[in-house]
Amino acid sequence: MELWDVRTWKPRRGIAADPVAHAEQTRTQPRLLPWLYLAILAGLNLYICRDAFLADSCPHWNTMQGQWMSLARIAGFDWLRPSWWRYWGGGEPLASTYAPLIPLAIAAFMRLFHGSPALALNVLTGLVYCLGPPAFYLLSWRLSRRPGYSFAAAMVWSLASPVALLIPDPGFHWSSIWGPRRLVLAFQYDDLPHLTSLMLLPPAVWALARALRFGRWPDYACAGLSMAGMMLANMFGAVLAG
Repeated sequence: MELWDVRTWKPRRGIAADPVAHAEQTRTQPRLLPWLYLAILAGLNLYICRDAFLADSCPHWNTMQGQWMSLARIAGFDWLRPSWWRYWGGGEPLASTYAPLIPLAIAAFMRLFHGSPALALNVLTGLVYCLGPPAFYLLSWRLSRRPGYSFAAAMVWSLASPVALLIPDPGFHWSSIWGPRRLVLAFQYDDLPHLTSLMLLPPAVWALARALRFGRWPDYACAGLSMAGMMLANMFGAVLAG
């Protein structure tokens, strides 16, 4: 059976002879395409920082990586009760050293998988790096209903560094926007707490939008937990959560 276009009264090209099969095909493609975009983003970011999940060392001792590992190894889960940290500045309350989420997460990984502090830190950094663009894509897709534009924006986040235009490094040149600045910030400059807050921002916005629309308590709970995680990651997370 040949299908005709009622506007031109000419046979339609490239359309299945069975109208039912054609309708099923057109309904299936839009459903699968957004999830294909998500898989591409996840695979791309995982490929970029694949070595982090096997690295059992942290060579950049001019960062705070040593402090994260020290807090995770020595303090462990002491964050859950009032404790005294006697190793810095003549001693201070453990809660005053830094926000607790990163050291606690490293300690939890060490306890669950019996890994070293360095491996736990690298795996956590790799997870935060990989989850940022997919989380942004999901938020943009679900709010705008435009998976194509959302995928393009998330790809820019994954592959480019537009922030180099706003905060250029010494010796800036235009090709810097294609440099791996986010990778350098994560693994060399140890910007893990700030990247964690940014990674938790999309689920917080999505849950809050659903809570305001439907008024269901699970959405309020998810929004509150995400915003609490942002603030527990670092003090600037409170600014984003606000």
